[in-house]
Amino acid sequence: MRALVWLIIPLSALVLGMLWVAWAGRDRPQADTHDTMAEHRRFAEAFDRDRDGRRSARDDSRAGRERDRRGGDDPG
Repeated sequence: MRALVWLIIPLSALVLGMLWVAWAGRDRPQADTHDTMAEHRRFAEAFDRDRDGRRSARDDSRAGRERDRRGGDDPG
């Protein structure tokens, strides 16, 4: 009887593993590129704002680099 109890553990792990693989490998619908890019843009902008909704210093420095790249005002 004890041997059967010890066999239940690996068998249940096997069954749970098979269920997880079947769930993880299921077919999923194709994501829309425009929606995912918009979500990523909103996600990145959330990191660039302070808690008060103002632009952070990191965002200001990024804007300066983009201005320099476009040929705007020379900071030096």
